[in-house]
Amino acid sequence: ARWHPTMTGLASSLSAQDRADLGAYFAGFASVKPAAKPVGTAPVAAAACVACHGADGVGTLPENPTLAGQHADYLAQALNDYRTGKRKNPIMGTFAAQLTKEDIAAIAAYFAKQPGLATPKLD
Repeated sequence: ARWHPTMTGLASSLSAQDRADLGAYFAGFASVKPAAKPVGTAPVAAAACVACHGADGVGTLPENPTLAGQHADYLAQALNDYRTGKRKNPIMGTFAAQLTKEDIAAIAAYFAKQPGLATPKLD
């Protein structure tokens, strides 16, 4: 449902079985465990983020995505896309609309330095 120029091109060539296989592959990785303590102090502008995504960047509920360890430029792009309406989500859109570019940069930098996300090694 999300638009991204690279992913749209790649995903459009996948069959339903390909998508199911990819989902099963990534679902097989261990869940991110919350850090014992967040690294640094969350920016004031991240208060709404922390409510759902945790101070350590690990979602407080399974349906809340993990932000810990995501690349800062990815997080900033996602927040900007929610802010401008390019990404559609009523909750995220409402929160992101209130953020400045400086807020977004600070939030992205904070969650990017939280431990947790690891890229799996391919065989």
